[in-house]
Amino acid sequence: MNKVYSPTTLAEAWGCSAQHIRNLIRRGELEAIRFGPKLYRITEQAVGEFTCRNTASSNTAKNGPSPSRTKADSAFAARLARMT
Repeated sequence: MNKVYSPTTLAEAWGCSAQHIRNLIRRGELEAIRFGPKLYRITEQAVGEFTCRNTASSNTAKNGPSPSRTKADSAFAARLARMT
């Protein structure tokens, strides 16, 4: 059987608060099963998916996309240059 976490047990494992875990659930960033108005359970699969989405791989810095400027960044730089 897969492991199931409560917000409190997952918070202890991750070194954060149970409220932070509940906030992640509320924002839809961490999938959880809801039992009643306040009882949440998070599956091991949901923890793994969250971790994969939110952990940078070791190759990200080397193989990631090049930094690029947006139109807003360019416009801001042009206005700043005129002001100086």
